[in-house]
Amino acid sequence: MTDDRRLEELERKLERLLAGQTQQQERLNRISRDLGQLRNLIETRSKQFDNKIQYVIHRLSVAERLKGLRRKLSQRFLRKPAASSAAPHPASDDPALAKKKQEIESLPLEISLVMNWECTYHCSYCFAQKPLERSEFRKHSAEEWEEALLSIYRKHGKCRLILTGGEPLFYPDAVDLVIRLSRHHHVSVGTNLWVDKETLRRIALEADLQNLMISSSFHLEHTSIDSFMEKCLLLKEHGVTNWSSAVAYPEYLAEMPGIKNHFEEKGLGISFFPYIGLCNGRDFPDEYSEEELGILRRLDGWHAIAEHSRRSKKIELPSTKGVLCYAGVKFISVDPKGDVRRCMPVERVFGNLFAEGFSLPGAPSPCPLDVCNCEVYWKYHLK
Repeated sequence: MTDDRRLEELERKLERLLAGQTQQQERLNRISRDLGQLRNLIETRSKQFDNKIQYVIHRLSVAERLKGLRRKLSQRFLRKPAASSAAPHPASDDPALAKKKQEIESLPLEISLVMNWECTYHCSYCFAQKPLERSEFRKHSAEEWEEALLSIYRKHGKCRLILTGGEPLFYPDAVDLVIRLSRHHHVSVGTNLWVDKETLRRIALEADLQNLMISSSFHLEHTSIDSFMEKCLLLKEHGVTNWSSAVAYPEYLAEMPGIKNHFEEKGLGISFFPYIGLCNGRDFPDEYSEEELGILRRLDGWHAIAEHSRRSKKIELPSTKGVLCYAGVKFISVDPKGDVRRCMPVERVFGNLFAEGFSLPGAPSPCPLDVCNCEVYWKYHLK
């Protein structure tokens, strides 16, 4: 072999070696980038997980504080319950109560329904479950839910269904369920609009729009405002009643006024709710700063609640223990197992929607709570 050929061979080997080193360097660069992204993701998830742990601890402590608060309210502010354990009955000759009774009994049955706890999002300010390939939370198929709710329709007529969760459209067959239920009941769907536009268009075209409302929740952590608004505008163009909401999470609060402006420019409605829980060591809504409260005021959010909580720890709610209430008669809360409660604050289960022969009480019963702290149910109090 001549020197020239040897030199050429060495040059080729050197080129191959350099090419291999370049490829190896590119692989190392990609690995480095992936590791950086993974590190950022772990840090983000770790922060979200810490917030969730703080939130759960906060909720547990709030529950204990509420128990103590109710006891104090009963002792200091609220009227003492009557010595008799018999349920009070409204005076038959009281025209105001008679009118209230007539108004309540004319209301349709309202059902707050959670078919599953899973959600497609994993917001740092929410404790909904992550998606699971095999659900341990959903107990009944869409067909079973439909039959159970058609049975309610046959007994009670058209009802107002409030589908919530979790994400009520998490399962594909839930779309068909919403469409079919709208032919019998008024259906309000609380969704984050994660489904694609074609699915939303199908709901709009096939459901009875007189019986449908989409209550859409905007989550800046998981979607862009443009993508979300495109879906809201699609619903609006097809005549679907739609209203949006967003949580005024402290880390994103400064962006909320701009979001509101975007919605209003397109003729879309949106409400903002104060964040309740822990964030970066602060307890909300009590610890919203004056500047943050100012933003909430401009948003027309529930700033009055936060401001009241901030400025005064005194809570004065009327006693409801023993007051006749139509919760359980004109309103029920149903969980994924089908267990039925008279309302969400009352833990006692009085039946199951899927049980043979399930029926609702025929008359109002005394409220078991010292204080009913949810205004949703106040309209059912015969008081």
